[in-house]
Amino acid sequence: MRIDGKLAAILGEHEVAFNVGSDNGVEKDDIVTVYRVIEVEDPDSKEVLGSVLTPRMRFRITLVQPRMSVGQSYESIVNPDSEGTWASNLMLRSVVKRVTTVRSKETWNTVFLQVGDPVVIQQPEKEPSAQDQELEEGSDESADNEQPEENEGASPASGVAET
Repeated sequence: MRIDGKLAAILGEHEVAFNVGSDNGVEKDDIVTVYRVIEVEDPDSKEVLGSVLTPRMRFRITLVQPRMSVGQSYESIVNPDSEGTWASNLMLRSVVKRVTTVRSKETWNTVFLQVGDPVVIQQPEKEPSAQDQELEEGSDESADNEQPEENEGASPASGVAET
């Protein structure tokens, strides 16, 4: 299920609030993608031709209230300056992305977000359980084991083909 909403508040470097909650179907551990809207203009007429949503950052819902929810950043990113250098063992190579409200402070691990940015909330993809896998394998085997009847089109009661 997809739920559309907006970024309502930035609570800290790793935590934000959204304007949708349990009344809208949001559940704990749902995944939120925050987007930036980019309007595309005609270079000659300056007329807006349309807009494009580009994903900026993802959050996992940690708190749900009826009309709002809170998400925590969880995606790790690798420091591009630390790969292949002698200092890579000394530097923190992988960190969780952070949020900033100041565009000039956006860096390789800090993403600029604004209140009002559109968001899409979806349930996380679930790993199939062992029971689900057994059921799926069982249905595949039963489908493979089905054999066509010898007297196809025959009436079950008489064993004689109907005309």
